[in-house]
Amino acid sequence: MALPVRLFAGGPIGSGKQAVPWIHMADVVGAIRFLMKNQNANGAYNLIAPTPTSNAEFMRAVAKTLHRPYWLPTPLLMLRVMLGEMSVLVTEGRYCQPKRLLELGYQFRFPRVEDAFADLFH
Repeated sequence: MALPVRLFAGGPIGSGKQAVPWIHMADVVGAIRFLMKNQNANGAYNLIAPTPTSNAEFMRAVAKTLHRPYWLPTPLLMLRVMLGEMSVLVTEGRYCQPKRLLELGYQFRFPRVEDAFADLFH
């Protein structure tokens, strides 16, 4: 998702209100190691960051981190033409939390998207 921003064409996808679940790779590895060591861990866990982020917030954070403008929205019609039914993957989203992971006591290294991008892009 950073490519359009790097090309000075960054902006929200559609309305930008849809959820973008994300997680830093360090937290993926950290959470898996945490779960493997925890005897109380069983079943499925959401490996996502604890801070709900909209597409607009996500793209704005990428643009800010890369020192690029945030201005050009991607029209939904264009995505539907280019991606067909797969456009649903980027135009709709659900806000969710890693509730079970947090309840077990996992501490995220990068709970905020701005912190994750600062680490990844610098």
